[in-house]
Amino acid sequence: GVCGFLRKPFSPEEFKQVVDRALKTRERLLASRSMEQELDHTRQEHARLETLFLDTEKLSALGLLAPRIAHEIKTPLQMVSGHAELALHWLQDRGLEAIEEVRSHLEAISPAAGQIQALVQQMFELGRPLNACVEEIDLQHELGRILDELRYLGAIKYCQIKQDYAADLPFIYGDSTQLEQVFRNLILNAAHAMEGQQVKKLKVGVHPAPDERFIEVGVE
Repeated sequence: GVCGFLRKPFSPEEFKQVVDRALKTRERLLASRSMEQELDHTRQEHARLETLFLDTEKLSALGLLAPRIAHEIKTPLQMVSGHAELALHWLQDRGLEAIEEVRSHLEAISPAAGQIQALVQQMFELGRPLNACVEEIDLQHELGRILDELRYLGAIKYCQIKQDYAADLPFIYGDSTQLEQVFRNLILNAAHAMEGQQVKKLKVGVHPAPDERFIEVGVE
């Protein structure tokens, strides 16, 4: 680029001044390019370290979550093995006469396997934003189903269970898989808290919240 000019006639001193300015401009340009390259390298290194840090954080979080993940997978695994054993038992004892009973056990295995698959998928997506599958949920039906499964597995078989549901409850919107994890853990934790007691009373209630914009679920 042009960085100066000379008007004829000119002296050697004027020529030297113009050349000096041109050299200084070139030095500044080279220095600017060098700084840009260093800055670009720094950005790349920063991005690499940030990615490495995030990967390390994910592994650390996965290690901390491992006991909870094992706890989450334990219940549906028990359902899969329990229903499979009962199906085999009915087939061995009554053969084809027990086809409907066997069918009911096999149908219960599929959703339990789906729960495990969903939990494993959450492990793979650790650190990413969760894409919740929002749908209409009947809380009374959902909680009743969870209680039936846990009772069938023996997790709450010694508890006196009271279900207290308000009439005409509206559906809610949420992710059924994640909500099921919450409700199942609350019920299991309540049952575990009563270990050693002769009388175990477990109450699950669902009522409209005071402001009537939400639904409250209580486990006692």
